Amino acid sequence: MRATRHLIAIAVAAAACSSSGGGREATPVTSPPTTAATPTTTTVPVATSPAPTPDPGTPEPGPVPQCRAGETAFTADGLVATLGEAEGDAAVIGAVRWEPSTGCERIVVDLLTADGAPAGDLGEATVSFDAGAGIVRIELPLRVTGVSDTAIEGALVERIFVVRTTPGQLAVDIHLATDEPVVVRSFEEGEPSRVLVDVATDPAGLGRTTPPTIAEDVVVLTPGPGPAEYPLAVTGYARTFEANVLARLVQEGTIADVSFTTATDWLEAWGEFTISFTGGPTGDITLLVGEESPRDGRFEGVAVRLQMS
Repeated sequence: MRATRHLIAIAVAAAACSSSGGGREATPVTSPPTTAATPTTTTVPVATSPAPTPDPGTPEPGPVPQCRAGETAFTADGLVATLGEAEGDAAVIGAVRWEPSTGCERIVVDLLTADGAPAGDLGEATVSFDAGAGIVRIELPLRVTGVSDTAIEGALVERIFVVRTTPGQLAVDIHLATDEPVVVRSFEEGEPSRVLVDVATDPAGLGRTTPPTIAEDVVVLTPGPGPAEYPLAVTGYARTFEANVLARLVQEGTIADVSFTTATDWLEAWGEFTISFTGGPTGDITLLVGEESPRDGRFEGVAVRLQMS
């Protein structure tokens, strides 16, 4: 029995020696590397509605033209604006420019000093609109001009005249080309100083009813064709030779009355004039305003048909 216990003790000791690492390292056991799983994604197309088809009757919005932009109000008739200050260095009309846009047109009057440099201050000026005649007038505190008139091929503006007014100053008259309702606004920009006038179509405006009668060297503002009465005031502006303006009342081919006057200018600008007839023939007559040709004596000017009462 004792021998058996001895043998068991020897066996346990031998096993202990073997597990204690007597001179040989244990080989570590490693698991094979784990391969990371690659995520799988599925793309599902998102259902979209087709783009709406634009209504062909609705125009695409576009940029607002300059002659309609801004907060300056438009006027249908009468006084449009009072511009400038009491004194300014503007002395000369340097140029008159026309800028068209859709549904509106802009007139720009460039101003110069007496030395020809761009002006910095306008001085006092007024802008008014006679809707019945279809004329916008810019009254300027100037006495010299570099331009007398300009023909415009616009839908709204037809022609521009620089006029010497009766007090001797200058006015820029903008003649409309349409009888449709329009509105007008005006403002000053500087430096350099310039006056801008915008004419725009607008149902709230007033249509032209009595446009002026225009010939090569004469513009008659009043009277317009149609009914009239005495005293008859004939007003307008001209560039006739030496500023002489002649008016005749003609009935059935016979000269019934004659009057004449001198306009305020003819060399540098158009000159204003007024001729009055206190009385004369009644019924259908023709008013002739202009001059006798210095070449052959024939009458040159405008003819306005009137029904005098």
